[in-house]
Amino acid sequence: MRLNSLQIKFGLGLLVASSLGIAISTQLAVSKAGHAVTELARVNWDKQTEAIAVGAAGGLKWKKADIVAESYAAIVADPEKPVDRIVALSATGETVAHYTREGIDAAAIDAAIKGNFAAAAQGHQSISLPDADLIIAAAPKGKDGKPQGYVGVAWRTDQINALRASLAWSLIAVQAAVLIGTLMFLLFTMRQMITGPLQRIAARIEEFSAGRYDGANLGGKRQDEVGVIMNAVDEFRDSAIRRQKSEKQTEQAVHELADALHKLSTGDLTHKIDKRFDGALDKLRQDWNVAVAKLEQAIAVISTSSTDLNMASEEIAQTSDELADRGERQASDLHDAATALQEVTQGIQETVRNVRDVTGAVHRARQQAAQASGVTQSAIDAMNRIAETSGQITKITQMIDEISFQTNLLALNAGVEAARAGDFGKGFAVVAVEVRALSQRSAEAAEDIKKLIANSEGQVLEGVKLVRSTAELLGQIAARVEEIDTLAGHVAEGAETQAERLGKVNTSIDGVSMIIQQNAAMSEESNAATQRLHQAAREVTELVGEFKVNGSPSRHGGRQPVAEQQKRVAALAGAA
Repeated sequence: MRLNSLQIKFGLGLLVASSLGIAISTQLAVSKAGHAVTELARVNWDKQTEAIAVGAAGGLKWKKADIVAESYAAIVADPEKPVDRIVALSATGETVAHYTREGIDAAAIDAAIKGNFAAAAQGHQSISLPDADLIIAAAPKGKDGKPQGYVGVAWRTDQINALRASLAWSLIAVQAAVLIGTLMFLLFTMRQMITGPLQRIAARIEEFSAGRYDGANLGGKRQDEVGVIMNAVDEFRDSAIRRQKSEKQTEQAVHELADALHKLSTGDLTHKIDKRFDGALDKLRQDWNVAVAKLEQAIAVISTSSTDLNMASEEIAQTSDELADRGERQASDLHDAATALQEVTQGIQETVRNVRDVTGAVHRARQQAAQASGVTQSAIDAMNRIAETSGQITKITQMIDEISFQTNLLALNAGVEAARAGDFGKGFAVVAVEVRALSQRSAEAAEDIKKLIANSEGQVLEGVKLVRSTAELLGQIAARVEEIDTLAGHVAEGAETQAERLGKVNTSIDGVSMIIQQNAAMSEESNAATQRLHQAAREVTELVGEFKVNGSPSRHGGRQPVAEQQKRVAALAGAA
């Protein structure tokens, strides 16, 4: 048996798993058994401690050490009883009697009893000490309702620990025996059911890897997974035998195909595979012959098409050159036209600016004419006011004339009265003469004023007529200026519209010029592409010429589609 056998691996794994399970289950069993033994011993110890307390109740009440000692004398005398220390306390905690086994340090036990006896009045107290369990029990209660005393017993635990260890080893031995028996049975069963058949399968697979398929079939009759594997190995053997036959047939077919591919690599498309293949491989031969036949037809068509393409590319190249030259000439002419149109546009824009200046000047003249009309009207109003003032002055002069006339009459009357008065009236007569002379001069002055006012009124009326005539002329001038302003505005708007339209035309011409330039560039690119196409067509023609086909198509009998299209265009142009 090999060391890397599946049986050994499985056995080792099962051994490890079983050992781990045994260890865990043993630990749990020992723990439970030890706990049960410990609880059973403690129950027994509680009862014995309580019996000592009941038997020592009278001695504790009266503090009689001999009576108390009698209560535990039987336990102390029995060597089977694991007692290390017994302490009997009175109700007040005084030590009445005690017992200590040889070699025992009683200090720790007494301290534990002194510190916990009072709590024993409520029930037994169990305290774990090193290598001992201390149990404190209260004596029966007296008439006052209090315990008559307390008894503390330290019970050794070494016997219980030894019992627990013995029990643990016994369980381990039993489970180890069960484990070994189970493991041997499983290994034997696995060898018969799994590893044995698998070893036979592995030996057969090694024979397959060495290329030996002459062995008998495994003949797996089992219905489990091992049987499925055996059947699969037998099926693999049968498939390998069939594959060997198929490989021989395939080698023959590959040899024929290699010869045909060699012919094809030399450009011979007339070679066919006439020898039939076995089985489904003959479909490969038929497909090869069909593919070569179609390739021969395609090469023949490509040969004819490449000749036509070569001639067409030459014609396209010539046409592209002519189109590029025409595009360059059109771009140059259109550039000159755009330059001239730009100059015309600039002249119209200058005219628009001049018309705007004229419009501004006419507008200012119309404003000044309107202002002059206002001044003329003010002058007319002022003259009318002068005429009114002259009329008022005339009235005043008439009043002065009347006053002069009345004064003259008064002076005459004063002279008559002075003459009547004689010498008494001479002085008054002199005054009357002066007053009469003054009134005479006032009348003359009033007359002169009348004449001047009359002349002024005539001149004012004449001035009013002239100013009104001037106002009418200024109104006509303002109307004509307004008409000129309107016409100049229309002219400016028309000029601006024409300038905008010329600008749009100029922009369109620039766009057309750019398009023509782009077309020229594209024509150059098309020409370059046509040259590359022509070169590729020549290369295709040369490449196709290397193939051998049944019959050689004429390389000069193809159509000339570009030339035909040129003839059609020329015919249409002549008809137009």
